[in-house]
Amino acid sequence: MKRLIVLLFVLFSVGAYSQERDTTSNVRYYPLIIQDSPSKLFTMRQFNQNYLSGYRLMVRGLNATIKNPRYVDLMQIGMQTFFLMPLTHEEGHRSILTALGIGSVSQPFFNSQGAAYVNGVTDNVLQNLRDNNLPTYIRLHTAGLESDYMLTLREETMASFEQDDFSNVKWEYWVRKMAIMQYYLIGLFKYDADLKEESNELDRDIVGLDTYGAARHLFRPTMDFHRIYSQGRIPFVAQPC
Repeated sequence: MKRLIVLLFVLFSVGAYSQERDTTSNVRYYPLIIQDSPSKLFTMRQFNQNYLSGYRLMVRGLNATIKNPRYVDLMQIGMQTFFLMPLTHEEGHRSILTALGIGSVSQPFFNSQGAAYVNGVTDNVLQNLRDNNLPTYIRLHTAGLESDYMLTLREETMASFEQDDFSNVKWEYWVRKMAIMQYYLIGLFKYDADLKEESNELDRDIVGLDTYGAARHLFRPTMDFHRIYSQGRIPFVAQPC
């Protein structure tokens, strides 16, 4: 059964484009990336493009099936907040490790502490990456936000050039924009996540709190290595290094 599902998906995807004519006779394209570079599933661009095409098709299906637009809006907000947003965000982090040949596990479901993770990587592997390839290690922290930005930029482009109706992506766009703003604003209020670190290093999030971790390693790359959330309380920028 699983092989049949995969085969049907491949057959559907081979054309790389789907199209649909709406009531105004405009052609709507739904691009899919089958293979990207590096050819490792999935690159950030590949995952985001395929996700966005699938999301737009899903919303069109919901609008055609459910006549009450409020129900459709609530469904989109719920899916976006609790599943789709964490899914694409964490896949952004994971894609950096995959491109480097480092195995990891995306865990986009909120745990008991309200956090979604990419885990399955030892401290030694991450510390070696920091010590030998600091720019990529910093990008590992910011990749989730990079992925979010890529999606909102693509949605803005589609709306600006009338490649699709903005109403089909409005909740995807606004929920993601609010999440991006939240990440940047928490530093202004000295927010401390203070989550309990897992005892098994393979169960820990690879980066901790994205913005705090990126800033910490940008300004103090030689500090003792750790990835615990509660270390966000360290005034790593305000005090002299």
